[in-house]
Amino acid sequence: MFEEMNPMAKSTAWMEITIIVLVAFLIGFIISWLYWMWKRKSEREALLLEIENAKKGAAVTKDDCCAELETLKTSYKKLEDELMLAKGELATMAADKKDDCCAELETLKEEYKKAQNDLILAKGELTALATAAQKSDDNCCEELDKLKAEYGILDKELELKSFKLEELQGVFQVIFDHLDRGITMSDKEGDFVIYNKKMERLAGYSKEDANNAPFFLEYIYPDPADRDFTVHDIEQLEEDIDHHYVDTTITNKGGEKVYLHVRSSVVKWNNRDYFLSAFKEDDKAVE
Repeated sequence: MFEEMNPMAKSTAWMEITIIVLVAFLIGFIISWLYWMWKRKSEREALLLEIENAKKGAAVTKDDCCAELETLKTSYKKLEDELMLAKGELATMAADKKDDCCAELETLKEEYKKAQNDLILAKGELTALATAAQKSDDNCCEELDKLKAEYGILDKELELKSFKLEELQGVFQVIFDHLDRGITMSDKEGDFVIYNKKMERLAGYSKEDANNAPFFLEYIYPDPADRDFTVHDIEQLEEDIDHHYVDTTITNKGGEKVYLHVRSSVVKWNNRDYFLSAFKEDDKAVE
């Protein structure tokens, strides 16, 4: 339809469109300018309001500062008066203290003089004690020499007795290991103090094996019934003072049965109870 219009009409239409656009732009510019002016006015009013509030606050702060200044002046005046009173009291106290110090100084002088006299006496006593101590030291040296001589004699006797004791222990061990009976002595926990060579041959276990075993009875009594019977005998032995006799069968380390006559008793050693037992092999039972 726009193409069918004549050139004059087209030109007029374009001019109207241009005018409409220009008017719309002008209206938008005027609206923006009015909004900017309104915003500046609002900011100015807010700034003026803040300035007014600041002026009021400054006036209030000034009045408060003046009041506080007057209060400080009053307090300063009061402190100044108190300081004057304190100076007067201090002067009075200083005078009194001076008199007291003079009296105390005289007392100290007298005590010092007395201490000097005591020191002179103490020096005399110390000299006398030193002389006596020297004499006593000489006597002590003589006594010490005598004791050393006696100790040397005793030391030699002790060495001789120790040698004899070791010799006797060796003899006892030889005799003990050549007995025809197994001999043991153990505490209630099963730790063996005595375990001779014959017992090692009968059981097949050494003393170290027996002491290192958690429960040695399990080694020589593998059957629980036999082991319980032996434990029962041990419990009876704890209640008896006299000797206890029993025939028993143990299993040695090689798995062989060993028939034994056992004689046991409870003995005291180092304030503890020990089981002393003698094991004799039953040759008839073996046959």
